[in-house]
Amino acid sequence: MTNRHDPLRAIAVQADKLMLGVLWALQLFSLALAGLNDTWLLALLVGLPAAGMATALHLGAPGAALTRCVIAAAVMVFAALNIHQAAGLTELHFGIFVYLAFLLAYRDWKPIVVAAGVAAVHHLSFHYLQEWGYGVMCFTRPQLSTVFIHAAYVVVESAVLIFLATILRRAAIQAGELESIVSALAAIEGRIDLSATVARPRSRLARSLVEMLVTMRDTIAGVRDGADTIAGASGEIAQGNAELSRRTERQAGSIEQTAASMARLAVTVRANNESARQANELAQSASQIALKGGEAVRQVVSTMGEISASSRQIVDIISVIDGIAFQTNILALNAAVEAARAGEQGRGFAVVASEVRTLAHRSAAAAKEIKALIGNTVQTVEGGSRLVDEAGATMLEVVDSVQRVTAIMGEMSNANQEQNEGIERINSAIVEFDENTQHNAALVEEDAAAADALAQEAQHLARLVSAFKLEAGVAAALPGGRPQAQLPGRHLRLAGA
Repeated sequence: MTNRHDPLRAIAVQADKLMLGVLWALQLFSLALAGLNDTWLLALLVGLPAAGMATALHLGAPGAALTRCVIAAAVMVFAALNIHQAAGLTELHFGIFVYLAFLLAYRDWKPIVVAAGVAAVHHLSFHYLQEWGYGVMCFTRPQLSTVFIHAAYVVVESAVLIFLATILRRAAIQAGELESIVSALAAIEGRIDLSATVARPRSRLARSLVEMLVTMRDTIAGVRDGADTIAGASGEIAQGNAELSRRTERQAGSIEQTAASMARLAVTVRANNESARQANELAQSASQIALKGGEAVRQVVSTMGEISASSRQIVDIISVIDGIAFQTNILALNAAVEAARAGEQGRGFAVVASEVRTLAHRSAAAAKEIKALIGNTVQTVEGGSRLVDEAGATMLEVVDSVQRVTAIMGEMSNANQEQNEGIERINSAIVEFDENTQHNAALVEEDAAAADALAQEAQHLARLVSAFKLEAGVAAALPGGRPQAQLPGRHLRLAGA
């Protein structure tokens, strides 16, 4: 907020115009008084130069200190001229006090001091010049005491006027600075302009106002930056929520597919588990059957061993029978020999002996055949025993294999059961994850709505802040060496501003 003019100078210019009006009115008053004592010449030679000089200075340097002081002196010159024209009339001395009061319009102590000094010099000098007979008039009857009385009143009034002028000067400075600051704030129609620079204020109220404006500028700048940040953040949040929503939807679809696949897999695993359980039961049944078959084979092997032992015993018995048949044959032969020796007496015995011998031969032949058959049988039994032993060993291996298969099927059944339980847990976790994903999707939608509301609030805040122009900042040079505050050279630009 640039200070284009000094408020005191404007007041001084206005006061110049007022006092020039007073001077020219006094000039007319002097002309009116000239007829009383024939003082036309003094009215023209003294009044016109005094009023003319003051007018010329005002035209050349309006409101300047010299102009103010010359006008003040000119007013007192007219007061002296009027007193002289009225032959020292006491009532015209009141003009000095009135004109001193007029000078308060300047709100400056210097014109008052100059006027009081001119009045003092006039009274004192004209008193002695009148007393000495030089033809000038100051009092109707010159007395030094009267001079001192008038001087005392002038001093008292001047002191009061100087005090009032100082107060009014401060008030004028304050009012002028406040008017300048407020005018600069309202320089842009419809907006508050905080972008100009204010020179160092001299009044306390103006300094407080500038400090408040600096604080307001910083606060509004912070609010504007915060609105920008909120707008950007809300936009990023909205974009992130949109992307997260898309990803969540895709993830939800994938989770649904995965859940369906896991459900189908769980059904398959349960079917496999049931098949494994049935296979395990069948394997256990086969193992029991194999154990029974192995026991039967062992019994067969034992029976075959007993048969083989019995066959060997039969062979031994057949050998005994064969020996007996051989001995019987020998005995029959001996009997035949003895019967032959006996002649007719031994013929019957010879027949018996021949029959016995025939039986012995037949018994021996039968024994040989039985022995041969028994030998073949023993060999067959021994071969069968070997085969049965091999079958028993094979059956034992089958039993072992069936038992191992049963154990493996049991382990597979347990593994399938554990796998089924694991898949059930995974399926439950996927269902729960799907529920969480759906919940997250709902939360994302809520966050998106909140981000949209936040963006709208940020835009509304930006529109409110755009009522302030913060381009260059309120750079107020405050007393006490405080640095001038600056804002970045930019306007607030937001949607809707």
